[in-house]
Amino acid sequence: MPGNLTFAQSVSVVVGNTYLVRAFNCGKGDGIFAIKVHLKDIDGSIIISVKTIKTFEPPQAKNIASTEQTQKQENSSKTPDYETL
Repeated sequence: MPGNLTFAQSVSVVVGNTYLVRAFNCGKGDGIFAIKVHLKDIDGSIIISVKTIKTFEPPQAKNIASTEQTQKQENSSKTPDYETL
């Protein structure tokens, strides 16, 4: 891969490194963020700074039950009504 990119769900942080994160929550938010690790304490806590790189329109979850009901209604409207023929 160009640029030696690695994709992972979790990583061990290294002081001085910057991490690129894509975060989203259906219906609430979506964005790409740069997170720089400045300091790591002996208790494991870290001091970071976060910079927003880009935000997007939040993704919307589809209601599967509603979609299935709509499809059933569309299919039933295509079925001929033999009583009116």
